[in-house]
Amino acid sequence: MISIRDAAAPDVGAIEEVRRASWRAAYAGLIGQVYLDRATSGSPAPPRLSSWRRTLVAVDDAGPAVVGYTSFGPERAIHPYVVGPPSPGSRPPRFTDAGSAGQAGEMYAIYLDPGYWSAGTGRALMDAAVAGLTAAGYQKAVLWVLEGNARARRFYEIAGWKPDGAGNRLESLGGVMETRYTRPLALVAGVGRWRFRWRFRPGQKSSIASTRAASMAFTAVRWGCIRAFRSRIRPSGSTSLSVMMISRRSSSSRM
Repeated sequence: MISIRDAAAPDVGAIEEVRRASWRAAYAGLIGQVYLDRATSGSPAPPRLSSWRRTLVAVDDAGPAVVGYTSFGPERAIHPYVVGPPSPGSRPPRFTDAGSAGQAGEMYAIYLDPGYWSAGTGRALMDAAVAGLTAAGYQKAVLWVLEGNARARRFYEIAGWKPDGAGNRLESLGGVMETRYTRPLALVAGVGRWRFRWRFRPGQKSSIASTRAASMAFTAVRWGCIRAFRSRIRPSGSTSLSVMMISRRSSSSRM
C-alpha cells in the first residue's frame, strides 16, 4: 500500500536518495555523463525542508520508507539548477509577481524510485501536488521539464499540462534545454490549506481508474467548498481530506 503525506525532517535523507536514483535512470543520455555524475555523487551539505515550498512524499508500507516525492509552491521568477534540498542558510528564490500574489504556483520537482515507475505512484503524487496548489488558491500552475525527456513530457501531457513556448538553458548541466509546461487550476476561495493522505496499491494496471476515482472525489469536495463560499459559509479551522484509491482491474497502463 502506498501512502502520500507531508514530508517531515527525518525524510530528507531518503528524499535525496530518491532524487539521485531517479536522475541516474531518467537523465542518462539526456545530460552529459560528467554533469550527471557530479549531480548524483559526492556528499552535499545536510539537506533540510524549506518553509517556502511544500513537499509531499510517497511511502510504501511494505518497502522503503520513501519511494517518491514532489514539491511545489509559488512560481519562481528564475529557474535555478539546485541539486537536492537547499542547504542551511540558503535563501529562497525570487518569485514572479503572479507567484508572490498567490496567483501562479509551480511544481518544482517530482521524482520516483525507478522501481516504482509505471505503477500509478507518479500520477498520484502529481494529483496530490495539483490538489495542493488548487487548495492554496493558485489559478494556474507551471513546471519545467528537460526538452528531450519524451517520457516525462508524455506523462505531463496525459495529465493535462501543455507547453507554453518558454524555454531555459541549464548551463550548469552542460547547456541542456528545458521547456515550461502550464495548466489552469480551479480557484477555491476561502478554503485554506488541505492535508492529504492518498492510499492505493501499486503495480497493477488499474491505476488509471483509481486515480480518476480520487480526482472525482477531490472535485466533488472542491465544488462543495465553492458552493459554501458563495453562500457565505466558510469552512472554519483546518480542513482534512482523505482519499482512498481502490484498485480495480483494467487493461490500461501508464507512467
